[in-house]
Amino acid sequence: MKLRSLHALLLALLIAFCSTAAAPAAEMADVKAAAEKTASYVLEAVPEPTVGSIGGEWAVLALSRGGWPSSQSWYEGYLQRLSDAFKEHGGVLSSTKYTEYSRVILALKSMGADVRSVGGYDLLTVLSDRSSVTRQGVNGAAWALIAAQALDQCALYDADADGTVVPALDWYREEVLSAQLPSGGWSLAGREPADADLTAMALTALSPYQGVEAGVDSAIEAGLKCLAGIQREDGSFGTPANAESCAQVVMALAELGKEQSLLTRSGKTPVDALLSFARPDGSFAHTAGGGADQMATEQALCALSALMRRSEGLSSFYHMGVRSAGGPLQYNPAVHLSAEANLIVDYPDLGGLTESQREAVEVLTRRGVFTGRGDGSFAPGDSMTRAEFCAVLCRALGLEGDGEKTPFTDLPGWCAAYVAPLYGCGIVKGTSLTAFSPSGTITRQEAAVMIARAAQFASMRAVGFSSSCQRSILDPYQDSGRCGQWALPSLALCLQNGLLGGTEQEIRPGAPITRLEIAESIYALLKSPFVQ
Repeated sequence: MKLRSLHALLLALLIAFCSTAAAPAAEMADVKAAAEKTASYVLEAVPEPTVGSIGGEWAVLALSRGGWPSSQSWYEGYLQRLSDAFKEHGGVLSSTKYTEYSRVILALKSMGADVRSVGGYDLLTVLSDRSSVTRQGVNGAAWALIAAQALDQCALYDADADGTVVPALDWYREEVLSAQLPSGGWSLAGREPADADLTAMALTALSPYQGVEAGVDSAIEAGLKCLAGIQREDGSFGTPANAESCAQVVMALAELGKEQSLLTRSGKTPVDALLSFARPDGSFAHTAGGGADQMATEQALCALSALMRRSEGLSSFYHMGVRSAGGPLQYNPAVHLSAEANLIVDYPDLGGLTESQREAVEVLTRRGVFTGRGDGSFAPGDSMTRAEFCAVLCRALGLEGDGEKTPFTDLPGWCAAYVAPLYGCGIVKGTSLTAFSPSGTITRQEAAVMIARAAQFASMRAVGFSSSCQRSILDPYQDSGRCGQWALPSLALCLQNGLLGGTEQEIRPGAPITRLEIAESIYALLKSPFVQ
């Protein structure tokens, strides 16, 4: 505690030494005026956002999080081009710079899009791969943490060489902390001098862990002290001074919940310095006196949007979820579990079931999730159609329809009432753009995908597994090689958490899942930490 207080005192003294009252700091009115002009410029300069660090994700992120008006087709066009790029390149955006994926995840999350299904690829699989993410250095770990912050309550898993499953986010945080230089800052080269950009990014990455994880607060204090030491006389950052470096520092302070005046030199804050690069047309120059630079402009708009969100009492720029830092896990209020009715369950065909299997069937029947056959039997070995599975899953989660519509033209009336809420929650999808195939028999791997989505919906917690982690979880099963690539992340989640009934030595991915196996799976889900 004494050491922490000393750090804070030294930081305060350093900032006081560097500060004078030479000029007033930028007012929020100046920030808003600049932001409005820059947002208009970006919309005109980027009529069709594509995949990339210029005219792509930064533009999408800045406009979305800033609340600037743009058409739905503008965002939909980006999503379509992104999906096409993934399909064209086999899900690979880059084999060396995995910050590309983190940037895409941020853009998608800001739009409300599903990062687990982009052109048929789950981006959390990539974000969970520690060796690939950190191939470009600590920068990769920092941006993985920032992307995870946007995903809020997400959990990412990777596997060690011996197959042990480990939490990737904890590892990324330690990577960032261990890369801190003696000066308190960070650099891409891993040695002094510290770099303002990377120091700001690292502080942003650590911001959710303030007051929660050991060693983070002192690391943040040291990082801020480092930034104060390398701030230029005009309040700017970078070598040479540039808009992007200033923007990253502005955003770091905003994410940390700090006032911009914390870093003041000659009366100038990082915001003052950033605005000095603004051009009359709304663009920003990279360096003083330069021409319009699109990357500088988009990152400046991100920073200005972050300031506006803070002034309006909104969640921070990168915090796009529901949980405050260090707070308890939140559960989806749309999920309503039914109580058990005082009902005697006397199916005549449960004799060969184990005690746990019988419990699953009886409890779910008393809750109204399952009903018996017309002859009074349960028929544990019968398969289920896609429509029947939706009815059971919808009743289990207590989801209620509210006039939701689906694009499917083949749903009978009774079925639509169950499919629509699940479709609206992203738990089920069709077999084509307009067909659901309700009478089709559901397979075990198809059921696993829907159960995994239901678990993540109920817990409001996205879960990702690296490819090596998926193999570590699935390889012990004799037929893991027969699983569809599209189902692997979901199967990993279900198998790791015991959410796929009837799984012993084999997964049997393509086999029809039985009523008993569905009962086991759903009962396990309702008892799991995914459901409150």
